[in-house]
Amino acid sequence: MFPTTAGLQTCLTTLIAPNEIRDFDRFHTEFGPVLKFIQASGDRKRMEELLDTDTVYQSLDHESAVLLKAVANLKAAIPKGGSVDMCKAWEEYGNSQKKEGLAEGHAEGLAEGHAEGLAEGHREGRIETFISSIRSLAEKYNMSIEQAMDAISVPDADRSTCLRILQQR
Repeated sequence: MFPTTAGLQTCLTTLIAPNEIRDFDRFHTEFGPVLKFIQASGDRKRMEELLDTDTVYQSLDHESAVLLKAVANLKAAIPKGGSVDMCKAWEEYGNSQKKEGLAEGHAEGLAEGHAEGLAEGHREGRIETFISSIRSLAEKYNMSIEQAMDAISVPDADRSTCLRILQQR
């Protein structure tokens, strides 16, 4: 049975200690670039720089790409068979993350806007109800606007708005 991604990552980084390696040229297989990538994986800027400058990542064998994905805990899609362009996979992963972030932001914005709209609509409806009641009381019982607002207990926060609207009409 194979270890989980987290277990594999812990095993490789503990046993091999890629953060302590300074000379990756001593590796004559793609294991060196995999370790170099693992070393950079905690620093997004270093990873991007590595992918931009080292051409070995443009054509990594499938097994190395799968290992790199597992150990570095990447969410990038790795196509089946043949060599893998990790630069392209990383770019596609970044684009998918941007799209996902935009979609989440859009959904949150819509929900927030909807809630604010409901609250504003509720407040406007409440104000209109107050205005109708104030007018009715003032006319029917010959009250001043202030007396009518006191009679129906218009909150202090709404009084100036009611007065302004009543004076405009």
